Amino acid sequence: MLPSDGLALYGHFDSRGVLIRVDANADLVAASHMSMSNFGERFSDVLVRPDGSLMVLGWCRTGGQQLPWVVRTDASGALVDAWSYRIPGMQGALRFAKPTADGGTLLFGSHFAGVDSSGMYVVKLDSTSAMQWGRSLAARQLIPVQALQRTDGGWLVLAEQ
Repeated sequence: MLPSDGLALYGHFDSRGVLIRVDANADLVAASHMSMSNFGERFSDVLVRPDGSLMVLGWCRTGGQQLPWVVRTDASGALVDAWSYRIPGMQGALRFAKPTADGGTLLFGSHFAGVDSSGMYVVKLDSTSAMQWGRSLAARQLIPVQALQRTDGGWLVLAEQ
């Protein structure tokens, strides 16, 4: 839900990520096809920032690899930044994001390179989207589904196999 009571919808169409913004009356504000390589991109979550800007998450394919993909727009929907390279050594799909108390973002994703080479990861970005740290948990086909912040500031992560 956007600050203006509109919605930001995400997904994929024709092998490219799609982002749609509608206002409070469900009238179309903007629709964008976004692609890094025109082959197999998909959005899986959108995080609405307090200023109305969006961080859209998913994955793209480049050179035969599946890479995490982040697209940021301003409050009007104009592209600010798009990247798939700022998480060194991490491949796979971003599944969802959670805002942090310091204005940053936690990204939750999964990596699948084979039956015995898979797992999930959590990446912390600061308020400028620079990576602060990343953690990986190797387990067969582990996919993060939800994260809840604990009262002590930590996080509980629900995952499925």
